[in-house]
Formats: sequence, structure tokens, C-alpha cells
Amino acid sequence: MKKVGVRELVSRDLLELPAPFSYSDVEIREGIGVNSSGVYLFKTAEGQPLYVGITDNLSRRIYQHMTGRGNKDLYRYSKNNPIELEVYLEENLGYKELYESYLILLLNPRYNISKVSRKRLC
Repeated sequence: MKKVGVRELVSRDLLELPAPFSYSDVEIREGIGVNSSGVYLFKTAEGQPLYVGITDNLSRRIYQHMTGRGNKDLYRYSKNNPIELEVYLEENLGYKELYESYLILLLNPRYNISKVSRKRLC
């Protein structure tokens, strides 16, 4: 069987992610209450991708981003602009890494420079 890299998955549209849960700016700021593991995507109110990440605890990580203890550029943007959030629930670390890399390559989010402390799956 031929190995397929993330770039090929993106170019050939071969990966299907789980259905996302969506949250509005107000819901994000009040706390999403999802302690599950998964991948998250911050977007502008117009739907432009801002940042993709993975975590073991979505509520905690989203709170960190909203209080300046996550991506600093995202924090500065969110202080003055409404944002939206999509969450993809996933417990398996391999799938989370794959989904994160896939979304970063597919969407080219404004504030994803590189994956921190993990090897990028490309």
C-alpha cells in the first residue's frame, strides 16, 4: 500500500474530518464547557481562518487563548474583533495531529507559524 502524506491528502481532498461544533463570539467568551480532547479552529466573524490547534482539554485551552496565555496574535485580534470557533472532538493523538496538520495546510490560518513542540506531519 502506498503511503500518503498530508500534502497529498489536502491536494486530493482525501480526508474527512468529524462534523465540527460551532461557537459564537459570545459563547467563546462565556466558556464553551467542553472538557474533551480535540482540534479547534478560530475564525474571523467573516469565516477567515485565524488559528488551528490541538488540546487534551478544549475548555481550558480556549480559555487560555482568550486570556492571553495562548497565541498572542490571536489574543490581540480577539480583544478588538468578534471571532468564531469550530471544534472537532477527537481523543486519538494521531488523528488530532493529522487533523491539525490537514487544517493548517488546507486553510493557511493567519496566526499559525509552525506547530510548537511537535513535529509537523507533512
